[in-house]
Amino acid sequence: MSQISSIKELLPVLSKKLRKGDCGKIGVIGGSAEYTGAPYFSAMSTLKIGADLSFVYTHPSAAPSIKNYSPDLIVYPTTDLAKNRISLEKLDALVFGPGLGREQHTKELLRGIVEFARNSPKICVVIDADGLFYLNDCFKELSLGDCRNNLLITPNHREFERLYSKVFPEKQIDEKKYSRTC
Repeated sequence: MSQISSIKELLPVLSKKLRKGDCGKIGVIGGSAEYTGAPYFSAMSTLKIGADLSFVYTHPSAAPSIKNYSPDLIVYPTTDLAKNRISLEKLDALVFGPGLGREQHTKELLRGIVEFARNSPKICVVIDADGLFYLNDCFKELSLGDCRNNLLITPNHREFERLYSKVFPEKQIDEKKYSRTC
């Protein structure tokens, strides 16, 4: 079997009845004046693997740069959940955190995202990067138990250590057991 035939077997057959958005609408809340690449790569990755629409909700100072990186992205120059609510409710998945930076408003934004996940069980919310930094700060007050079916965290090794020590302060991490997991 040729390589092209092998690759074709992995691709889904697309119907002529499909419309824009039927194969996935993904949002990324991220970016700041200093960090525009992280939300861009997060959003573009979703398009590369088959999503139809990718939205970036970002700080106004980051929006022009991110928009200039690719015309394929739909960029909203605000992270205000109230202003973006209608658009957010139409998403299949939402990534929170890449490039947001470590400012106090990010913590409040995380609280709003967790509440959004709690009230929107059909959407998958991924918390990454700076979102995890603030998740560590307010983990206990957020009571994430009722979001566990649609909330995903993607910590690297250091982020995992921080979260683990916050959730299980009385336990030490078994480095050999968990280092490969991260």
